[in-house]
Amino acid sequence: MHGLVLGGLALGLLALLGRPRAAPAAAPPSPAPPPADWPPLTPAERALLAKLHPDMQTFTRRVLEAARAAGLAPRLISGRRTCAEQNALYAQGRTSPGPVVTHARGCQSWHVQGRAVDFEIPGGKAADYARVGQIAKDLGGKWGGDFKGFFDQWHLEYHPGLTIEQACPDPDNCKDH
Repeated sequence: MHGLVLGGLALGLLALLGRPRAAPAAAPPSPAPPPADWPPLTPAERALLAKLHPDMQTFTRRVLEAARAAGLAPRLISGRRTCAEQNALYAQGRTSPGPVVTHARGCQSWHVQGRAVDFEIPGGKAADYARVGQIAKDLGGKWGGDFKGFFDQWHLEYHPGLTIEQACPDPDNCKDH
C-alpha cells in the first residue's frame, strides 16, 4: 500500500513539473534617478540641502520643483542650525537686540533636527508664499504661515509622524543633530 501512495506522489510531482509554465511577468522598469542637481540649485542651496535629514532633502527638492513648475522662484536661505545658533535666534528680541524671529529654543526647532528650511521668493508677495506653503502641505509637510500666534511664511518643515517632544525630550539639554 505504501508503495502505491509513494508511486502516486511521484507521478503527481512529475505531472506538475512537466506542465508548461507561464513566463514570469516582466518587472516594470525602475524610474531613472533624478539628476544630481534636480531642480537646479545654487551652490549655497546645495550646501544647505546637504546638511538636512535625507527625508527633508527629498521633500525640499519636490517643493522647489513643483513651485518652480508653477512659475515661482523660491530660494533656500536657511536650513539646519546648531543648538547655539537656535538659542541665539531665540534670544533675539528677548535678551538681545532685534525683533523676535522664533518661538523655539534649542532643539525645539525643527531646524536643529535638520527637518526645516526657510526660503525667500525675490519680489514675491504673500500669495506667492501661500502657494509654496500649499505645495508643501500637499506633499505632507507643514508651512509656517499656518502657525498659531507666529506667522512665519518663509518656513517649511517635514517630519511625518514625529513630534518635537519625541525629537527633543529635554530642551535644556540641546544636542546638535
